[in-house]
Amino acid sequence: MRADRSYPLRVCTKPPLAVRLARAVNRQAAAPRGAFGRLLGVIWRREHARLNAEAIEVLDVRPDHHLLEVGSGPGEALREAVRRAPGGSVLGVDVSDVMVRLARRRNREAVARGVLDVRQIDGVDLGLEGRAFDRILSIHSIYFWRDLEGAIAQLAAALRPGGRILLGYRPDGDDIPPRFRDPIYRFPRPDGLEELLRRAGLVGVRTVPARAGGAAVFTLAERA
Repeated sequence: MRADRSYPLRVCTKPPLAVRLARAVNRQAAAPRGAFGRLLGVIWRREHARLNAEAIEVLDVRPDHHLLEVGSGPGEALREAVRRAPGGSVLGVDVSDVMVRLARRRNREAVARGVLDVRQIDGVDLGLEGRAFDRILSIHSIYFWRDLEGAIAQLAAALRPGGRILLGYRPDGDDIPPRFRDPIYRFPRPDGLEELLRRAGLVGVRTVPARAGGAAVFTLAERA
């Protein structure tokens, strides 16, 4: 009698190429690096220009304000903030060394004058001083925050009395393209985000559509 030497077959299947490519692009969007990261910087500078300008306008940035941008990317909004606040200061923070270098290069004159600083962060500890900023802004960056509640608490603590925060993003919904449905992207819902801002002690919390951003919205709040 022959021994039964049959074994279950192991089937190793890779995700389709389109899925693997989408995941690779998503990883780059979360933390751009290398040549592709630099390409993203060029794309985002053009793609987000109108939304960045509208956000600065909605925030009502004034000449003596101190402004922070979280996820400052290639530095387009930083450039506009420096122009609007010539008597204040601007700080940009980003997890990507590539983006930090692009933003510094694009705004080299403001950096040399000491009115703009751009720093790399680890994405968890933002390294902010308490009550240091009149305005805080972040555009299309919130999807990648690993600790959303912790980040908002840090931002709220960094706001001065009377200061404002604006978060620009595409809210979760049935219209999110399937290529973004992976663990890298986390799309917030406005009601949940508003609750986190209130829990952090902020007031005047509301969400409004962005004119320039297609499906994007702005969630705003203030420190009393």
